[in-house]
Amino acid sequence: MKNGKLEFTSLHNLLPPDYQDFGEIWKIYNIDSQLIFQSFERIMILHDQKFKIIEAPNNFHFSYYINDRFIINDQIDGLFELFDEKLEPLKGTELLAGKLIWSIIPHDNGMLIATADDGLFYYENEQLIYWDTEASALLREKQIYCGIKIDEQNIAFGTIQDGLIICNNEGHIKQHLNIDRGLQNNTILSLSKDMFGNLWLGLDNGIDYLEINSPLSYFSYPSNLSAGYTAVLFKDNLYLGTNRGVFYHNWESLKNSNTGQQFKLVKNTQGQVWDLKVIDNTLFCGHNSGIFTIKDSTAKLLSDVQGAWSFIEPKNEKDVIISGTYTNLIKLGKKSKVWEQKAIVEGFKESSRFLSNAENGNLWMSHGYKGVFNITLNTTYDSVISVQFYDRNKGFPTDKNIVVVDIFGESVFCTGNGYYIFNESSNSFIPHEYLNKLISRSDASKLVQDSWKNIWYFTDDETGVFRYQEDGSYLDVSLPFRELSGRTIRSFQFVLPLDEKNVFIGMQEGFAHYTPDFTKNYNKSYPALIRKVAIASNDSVIFWGNENLDAKNFILPYVSNQLNFSFSALDYENPEKLQFSTFLEGFDQDWTAWDKTSMRQFTNLKHGTYTFKVKAKNLFNTESSTVQFAFEILPPWYYSWWAYAFYIFIAIGMIYSGVKYLKYRVIKSKLLYAQMQQKKVSGT
Repeated sequence: MKNGKLEFTSLHNLLPPDYQDFGEIWKIYNIDSQLIFQSFERIMILHDQKFKIIEAPNNFHFSYYINDRFIINDQIDGLFELFDEKLEPLKGTELLAGKLIWSIIPHDNGMLIATADDGLFYYENEQLIYWDTEASALLREKQIYCGIKIDEQNIAFGTIQDGLIICNNEGHIKQHLNIDRGLQNNTILSLSKDMFGNLWLGLDNGIDYLEINSPLSYFSYPSNLSAGYTAVLFKDNLYLGTNRGVFYHNWESLKNSNTGQQFKLVKNTQGQVWDLKVIDNTLFCGHNSGIFTIKDSTAKLLSDVQGAWSFIEPKNEKDVIISGTYTNLIKLGKKSKVWEQKAIVEGFKESSRFLSNAENGNLWMSHGYKGVFNITLNTTYDSVISVQFYDRNKGFPTDKNIVVVDIFGESVFCTGNGYYIFNESSNSFIPHEYLNKLISRSDASKLVQDSWKNIWYFTDDETGVFRYQEDGSYLDVSLPFRELSGRTIRSFQFVLPLDEKNVFIGMQEGFAHYTPDFTKNYNKSYPALIRKVAIASNDSVIFWGNENLDAKNFILPYVSNQLNFSFSALDYENPEKLQFSTFLEGFDQDWTAWDKTSMRQFTNLKHGTYTFKVKAKNLFNTESSTVQFAFEILPPWYYSWWAYAFYIFIAIGMIYSGVKYLKYRVIKSKLLYAQMQQKKVSGT
């Protein structure tokens, strides 16, 4: 390796002449001071620049290094273990002779042995038994090709026929991912785990990155979904409202990830969906085309008034529902126990998206860019008696984007600059003292309180939850939702906490599924890397990025004082969100501001010693380790010792010449003076 550039050296000449012709090398292991190369014909062990050759009894298949044991499968004689550069049959595995072994994985106190056609076997203390589990049965059908231990509780298997299968130590299938659920291909040829516990999949036609170490998973285009606006659980089905219609899936089967994750369209709901709400054991759908009720997989139109935003039951009324639409309010009522449109409410013609019940039986309605309306309806709910309007002149800090929500059993108004409630005595709005003190974020544009007293919040770009604590306080939990930044639908953010373990959040491409009890380390350390250093004037690379820089010092001529630095960081969870800060010691006064740019250029650096430093910050604000590149720029030639020697020589020469010239002038002056004196004497 020279200046971080990898250089390859052939080991072929170290092999004995009779063994220099061999097929593909399938596995390479670095064990202690030995390199072990495995082909189908033989094992070649390199130690102290000498090869030890071990021929296959018949024909090798694959080898594995498990729990400090080197195990290899012969396609006829079965499994062997390497002891002191000799192969010994692996006792107790005679049943597997002649079978293709695709994976061996540490498990409990022994190992799991995966066969191509016969499923999984457990081996311990020279005893082999069939691993009779749900996973083994499925893997037997789908053809195992590779496997890896994810953590202490979970195992991942790649298959030939049907993607990735993840199970726990008891063999219960936890997740099944294939081409229908986002993978590029169903054939997985290799698996690897990175430092964050996430999986890399080598496929038949590319590479996939699978973020399994996260409390968030996604239902989007592979699940037949698009932009998510609303959701509800009703009669064992999860219904999701999108910009293309309402889609549904049985909830229990969806939680069992061994089943398909394709959602089906509810008939007659094609188009933009705004709201799904269960009232009186009936599922109502607010749609661009009007109001629907949904039963199982079919929707029935109740009202063709366009643009049903939302639904609300007036206080103390069980047989009346008010729907807010693009242009007015709609009254729904029952006829023979069946819901239908009863009236278009007279006397109010405003777009009514956000509705809440006021204390006195009136309705609050917040408008997107006007303010807030207090609406008094008649006793039959088909006409508006009076309307009072409130804006910034009545206590609000703004007129726009005020959202009314129900928190602690009362109407709370989110302004993006604090939370407000109505003060009846002053007929105006005042800050909600308790709520503003209780939660630390005042910039939320929307709040949602769930059944467990947690308060979910949305700002323009962020999502989080104030989790209720046993002492009555609230803890701001936002780190798990950082990767949703910019992905929720602005002004239409939505959250559905189904239970304490399942939360759905609407996104531009579908829905995020959040599992609160998943534990993730957001402070996991990771390194920053200097990938390349080049001279800007001629793009000549002086460092290629594959070397430890701690003890290196690069010396550069003055003509190379224009440098380009390229850098990165080993965090693949959200690489597009990585930010970098740099500091050139000897040039900068301080670290630069965080920025997504992964390169920096310097021009016309003065001669001297420098150290370039770079660090990264990921989406969760965790900083990487700092990497540095030390270098020295030599003085220009006119600052060199020989240049100074030349300058001194020239100076001495000039001084000498000057002295000589002065002496010459003095002598010449004396001669002239003497001549003049002689002329004077002669003249007299």
